[in-house]
Amino acid sequence: MPVVSDRPAVAVVGAGIAGLAAAHRLLELGHSVVVFEAEDRVGGRIESTSIGDVRVPTAADNFLVRSPQVAELAHTLGLGDRLIGPAAGEARIARGGTLVPLPPTLLGVPVDLDALARSGLITDDGVARAREDLSAADDRPAGDESVGSLIRRRLGDEVLEYLVDPLLGGINAGDSDRLSVEAGVPQLAAARALDKSIVEGARRLRARSLDPAAPVFQTIAGGIEVLVETLADHIDRQPHGEVRCHAPVDAIRGAPGRWSVAGRPFGHVIVATPTPVAAELVRAAAPDAAARLERIEYSSVALTVLTVPPGVLSVPS
Repeated sequence: MPVVSDRPAVAVVGAGIAGLAAAHRLLELGHSVVVFEAEDRVGGRIESTSIGDVRVPTAADNFLVRSPQVAELAHTLGLGDRLIGPAAGEARIARGGTLVPLPPTLLGVPVDLDALARSGLITDDGVARAREDLSAADDRPAGDESVGSLIRRRLGDEVLEYLVDPLLGGINAGDSDRLSVEAGVPQLAAARALDKSIVEGARRLRARSLDPAAPVFQTIAGGIEVLVETLADHIDRQPHGEVRCHAPVDAIRGAPGRWSVAGRPFGHVIVATPTPVAAELVRAAAPDAAARLERIEYSSVALTVLTVPPGVLSVPS
């Protein structure tokens, strides 16, 4: 670790993956850091439970390989040899009582329209509508737009409803017609920038992968929880790092450069909690920020996990 400088100490409120990653980076930059966590464990929403004798995740269970930061962090923490890909990677979408294999896509945008036609996932008219994207005029807007607006305009309603929305709507727990392309799905923004055709742009972006057969997702053997717990232990072992569980923070008081958190002085504060909690924490010191945080909408998500003995479940080919 770099030699610690005389930079002001930093308080991080929240020991989820965001707060811990911030604390880790601050230590690398030479700051002293204290992480405050109200619960008796780190990880926030990242945790696991047991079903019988099987340990299963109850929230995020993997990460995108194309975003290298998590894998790099795993290697830094000595977990590089525990990175694994999924045992089976074929996704299927239910339509008309049948599980239909997902044709090649970039986040739901088809990159092979012939494969889309063969899949039977959308109608012949839907495929014909999607093919119009290849020759349609360049209508890329100067600024941002919603995912729904982009896909309906270029590929039609069926592609949105049976390909894009099942993926992105589930990932973001939101409405594709209200989901920003640039803020919510930067890969689509990059594909849109490459070509007037969103199909061609997606195809080119997908082809940039050095190994197209490599898994899209990875995880840590034992679960993402292992990464979070290892990260917290690593921070706590540093001479100028501390992770405090059972340490609720009721408010952040003071002014820039002179903050008070749990009765201790800090030069800077990072709030890494859900926005309703963050709004209450900063209300006294930054009422305008609290009001803006309160306007952020949250969607609830239910995750269903099943454990099935081998050979019991048959999947159509």
